[in-house]
Amino acid sequence: MDSEGCLYPSSRDNLSTDLGCVLCISSSANFLHVHSTKHVWCVTPAAILINGLGRYPGGPDVPLSVITVEQGKRYRFRLINMACRLHILFSITNHNLIIIEANGQTMLLLVVNEIPIYPGRQYLFILEANQPVNH
Repeated sequence: MDSEGCLYPSSRDNLSTDLGCVLCISSSANFLHVHSTKHVWCVTPAAILINGLGRYPGGPDVPLSVITVEQGKRYRFRLINMACRLHILFSITNHNLIIIEANGQTMLLLVVNEIPIYPGRQYLFILEANQPVNH
């Protein structure tokens, strides 16, 4: 049983992780500061926010969301798309992602290099930090 109360089959015992993180994705279009009569739906947002942090063209130079990992360790992430009208193709450069849950349902392990995620959907995946550090 993991920290969220999920019971995994014995074949997943080797997927223990060192840290669990939540990545909440939303788009800047969700938070437009214009009068509703002037609102125009955008197909491509000016920015994507991760855990509430992000930048947009002409905006302030604010900090970005950073999750520090240690090479050789595994990390469990819950990826949630909170955007209103946005399909996102999520990936982490040079890393495979092991999907273990989709929308609250456990599933057979699926190794992918990107996750297509639609509004209101969520995935639980494992990242093995097995690449050399390269910021």
